[in-house]
Amino acid sequence: MLPTTSKGRTSSSSTSRVNSPTFPQYLRRIIKWQQMDIEYTFWQMLYLCTSPKVVYQHTKFHKQTKNQWARDDPAFVVISSLLVAVATLAYCAAYDHSAGHAVFVVISVVLFHFLITGAGLATCCWLLTNAYLREEAPNSHVVEQRVEWLYAFDVHCNSFFPMFVMLYVFHYFLSPVLVAHGFIPVLLSNLLFMVAASYYHYLNFLGYYVLPFLERTAFFLYPIGFVIVLSPILILSGFNPSRYFMNVKGDGGLQNENLCSFLVGRFPLQVEIKPIEVRCRFCVFHGLLSENVKMIIPFHDGNCMLLVHPTTVAKYLNVIIKMKSIML
Repeated sequence: MLPTTSKGRTSSSSTSRVNSPTFPQYLRRIIKWQQMDIEYTFWQMLYLCTSPKVVYQHTKFHKQTKNQWARDDPAFVVISSLLVAVATLAYCAAYDHSAGHAVFVVISVVLFHFLITGAGLATCCWLLTNAYLREEAPNSHVVEQRVEWLYAFDVHCNSFFPMFVMLYVFHYFLSPVLVAHGFIPVLLSNLLFMVAASYYHYLNFLGYYVLPFLERTAFFLYPIGFVIVLSPILILSGFNPSRYFMNVKGDGGLQNENLCSFLVGRFPLQVEIKPIEVRCRFCVFHGLLSENVKMIIPFHDGNCMLLVHPTTVAKYLNVIIKMKSIML
């Protein structure tokens, strides 16, 4: 392994001076797309979801060739930010009613949920590893190594991406089921969040385990035990994290009448009404605009059942209603 300094043990201040030019160069490369390795970035994203150990094997090669653990290419952060923005925009298109509010949500999610929160978590891990988890050098002739802050941020970004796939992408398509009432939506939602959080901490562990100068890195696996213990408690208590994070009211409707409505009027509907039960057939099911919807239950054949007052359907969907029973 190549040394990070010339000779002898180094202090934290000298290490900071050696690594300090890296961060400005990293920031300057953000606006230079031609210098980014886009193909390698997507390869990393794929293997982080399927075989993350392979990615960290390449991290060792990067250390041997570039003499630093952190990436010198900001492509991963840039592409991850764009993907988070696109996913958030998809949620806003489906569940929001204001373009101005949608722009605010996209910016806040990218800046605060991904970048600022990630920088905070990376800083905590950076301080923790350098202060408590580094191995003591056996003698003064061994080069003292420290965790780079950029590497701690890289570890967070690597850990975040599979969680993004599960909680932003998969969750988007499953959200009509996950926000419904009942035990099954609560169970599925908690399992999805449990797997995503556990996988995040597992990748966090792998990122620091690969560093040969750290010890007791199993510390980063402890949160997984907490998540596994907490999940059954939340399931038995009836807590639905999907409804909580999507700001769903207790009666099943999203605040501000935000259930997606962009398919309404664009596809023909066949509506059959019974007392407080409406069965609709969408060409593609995506939701119903109504603050009075009590429950949405999609079926595998394209039908969906909504517990709703019949007059609400007539008011919001503007469809022909065939009465099969007395209206409530």
